[in-house]
Amino acid sequence: VHESAVDLAETLVRLIPSAEMVRYAKGGGEACTVAVRIARGVTNRDKVLFCGYHGWHDW
Repeated sequence: VHESAVDLAETLVRLIPSAEMVRYAKGGGEACTVAVRIARGVTNRDKVLFCGYHGWHDW
């Protein structure tokens, strides 16, 4: 782990009162997957509600 990644994680934990840990992700898809897994584990719920918009085209 690079030293700057550790420094940033420590800063985030210090600045965000509810944050106890930091996990880095390579992209948005991985970050969303981790967030959903954490939410499911904390709430003990199996279902996830999703609503999204992926743009508009005139063709």
